[in-house]
Amino acid sequence: MSELIGELKTRVASLEAELARSKEQMRVVAQRCDGCQVGIGEERVSVGRSLILYVSFLKDMTESQLPKAVRTLLQLPLLTLGQWGDGTAPCSVLDLAAKGHQVNLVIIPQASLACKVKGKCVSYRNQIDKDIGHQLYECFCTLFTVLTTELLHDKSKVGPAKRQPKMPTSPHEGGPSGYDTDQSSLSADPHVREAFPPSTDPPSLSSLSTTTTSYVLPNVVRGKFGERQSISIQAECGPFSHIFT
Repeated sequence: MSELIGELKTRVASLEAELARSKEQMRVVAQRCDGCQVGIGEERVSVGRSLILYVSFLKDMTESQLPKAVRTLLQLPLLTLGQWGDGTAPCSVLDLAAKGHQVNLVIIPQASLACKVKGKCVSYRNQIDKDIGHQLYECFCTLFTVLTTELLHDKSKVGPAKRQPKMPTSPHEGGPSGYDTDQSSLSADPHVREAFPPSTDPPSLSSLSTTTTSYVLPNVVRGKFGERQSISIQAECGPFSHIFT
């Protein structure tokens, strides 16, 4: 009898886990870095301290669910101004923006995050339709700027946002089901350029005043949906990786 009860409990746990997975609409992996280089066509764009977000949309995802997801990501304590082990408490993108700190957001589409293990195989059947996924991705990227402005303007009355140089877009690594799965690291190259105009020095997070009365909108570097991603990362601060569903 005890063996039967044990088998039933195992089966129930398996069904509960399956039900939880069926309710997933998107998956995001977050990673902080001291700097990275992102491939954009034939160019390589160099970005300073950043929060990298790898994102994948599942079949049940709709555009109406995106604002809640972006607000959550903006308010999670995932970045620090210091180095690993120095006691600096992590802060959210929203908190740093409110204090006038420059924050870079690098968003990379990763359709392969929608995978599911089946025995010794990996299934990608839970991926959203590619055209719908493209629309959701563009909206997802845009909402980071829109909602940062909305949230900070509504709650803090900190004055107008400081406009930052427009960030370029970068290629996308899509994964299976019609997406390119190749991935390559970027090496030092004379054609690497900064993600800021030549006349603008990329500000350091720690060098900006925390007493400014104006907030700074995050710089968003977005991967190009449906294309291969090339990226190299430096994370002496510790990647501090998280996964959200």
